[in-house]
Amino acid sequence: MYENFAEFYDVLMTANYAEWIDSVSEYLCGKTGVDLACGTGKFTIGLIKRGFDVVGVDISAEMLAKAYENALREKIKANFIRQDMKDFVPFGKQDFCICMCDGINYISNPAPLFARVSSYLKKGGVFIFDLSTAYRIKQILAGNTFSETNDGITYIWRNNLPQGRRLDMELTFFASDGKGKYIKKEETQTMYIHDENTLTEELKKRGFSVTLKGERLSERKKDTSQRIHFICKKIKE
Repeated sequence: MYENFAEFYDVLMTANYAEWIDSVSEYLCGKTGVDLACGTGKFTIGLIKRGFDVVGVDISAEMLAKAYENALREKIKANFIRQDMKDFVPFGKQDFCICMCDGINYISNPAPLFARVSSYLKKGGVFIFDLSTAYRIKQILAGNTFSETNDGITYIWRNNLPQGRRLDMELTFFASDGKGKYIKKEETQTMYIHDENTLTEELKKRGFSVTLKGERLSERKKDTSQRIHFICKKIKE
């Protein structure tokens, strides 16, 4: 996963990371935390710049290579660990954990991850993650093809929903070699639809209180929200 996409991820992702990270920061407690599925390190680096002590975790060596490049470019000392987030255990109890940019959508069953996160969060600690909603996957993505050209990179993104909750994505990239030719790369990824009520119940079983927010953390969740945020506070051991 993300073997080829890593090379183009930061060019094609147009999120306002500074605003997003600021919003997430307002909900965090303490200083030490973990950024699961950290990708190219945007959140890890952004939180470090804001005074937090954060470790980034990702399964993709290619994404982590980009994360190190980004940290070096910003002159930030950051620690990144290559590991499946479902298996990660940090050194000592943490104040918070985040998993942004649809990380939970890439897991077919997040319940074991919720249990693991709960085990290494302090009581009163915070777990924040976002989720592409069923509305977005079924009504916006499924059965549709998207394409865009940006900074010498063209991508074609095809989406198919062969089963009720599994979205298969085929991505084709054409990147300029700077000499008038384009290099073609392909990648396949899978995302899963998760029912927000089911996730909420699983989180409560792990000792969390749960608040749902909309596409922005300052907004309420709507039926047509394409992204929602889970703000989870550990209230029980």
